[in-house]
Amino acid sequence: MSLDFYLISLSENKEELAWHNITHNLIPMAEESWLYQCLWRPTENNMFYARDIIMHLKAWIYKLQSDPEKYKKLNSDNWWWSYHNFLPFVKRVLESCEKNPEAEIESFV
Repeated sequence: MSLDFYLISLSENKEELAWHNITHNLIPMAEESWLYQCLWRPTENNMFYARDIIMHLKAWIYKLQSDPEKYKKLNSDNWWWSYHNFLPFVKRVLESCEKNPEAEIESFV
């Protein structure tokens, strides 16, 4: 199973502006970094638009990079999911949000 994270335009045709997918196996790392609330459950946490999560993503990218060993402890034994997958994923989501701050978030688990 996986997370499908979309940014959707507010236009009448609801154009898909970005799509990101990552395994649910990274949930423990996301929960440890508070990114679970932003990415897996944004609307439940009053985050409806890309602009609502930009500062959170930036802050947690900094934290992930500042203490990688803390998060690497949550890597799987087989490395199918790891810090080295999660950090680039979060950076790609941030880049999409910065390009489309007015976009609506749709997150499907």
